[in-house]
Amino acid sequence: MPAGTLDVGSRTEAEMVGADAQARADLAFYRDSMRGERSWWRIGETPRGEPVGFTLPSRNTTSHVVGYLGVLPRHRGHGYVDDLLAETTRLLSAEAGADLVRADTDLPNHPMAAAFARAGYRNFARRLVLSAPWTLDLAADFGDHTLRMPASGDQGSATA
Repeated sequence: MPAGTLDVGSRTEAEMVGADAQARADLAFYRDSMRGERSWWRIGETPRGEPVGFTLPSRNTTSHVVGYLGVLPRHRGHGYVDDLLAETTRLLSAEAGADLVRADTDLPNHPMAAAFARAGYRNFARRLVLSAPWTLDLAADFGDHTLRMPASGDQGSATA
């Protein structure tokens, strides 16, 4: 299994700013920008207490969402993704009162897409996220100012 995240956006960001900064930014996003409760977050462990992964169930402006779910690379392929997804779904339904739970994953993230299918999530839409490097040069009465935004890479995602 590949090391690191299988999420295209997170991986691209980590390549630009470093894995630690990217992980902190993702956590800050779920903590500060999403409407879910911090108490919903879970760390999955082996029976011996070794961490295997985590899940950050949340809520956006329209529905409850799986949020972010990750299994540590050395623990991939052992079914922990199914356990984490089941707990996420259970928590959002039973504790948060969700009638509907939405999730999405990048198209190349086959393990997560397969976990959604095994858990009974239905693929109802596809979302394509495109980005390209762009430069905006402003040189009016404001002097010469250049705003350059780096590309975050093309990625596709399927909504489950």
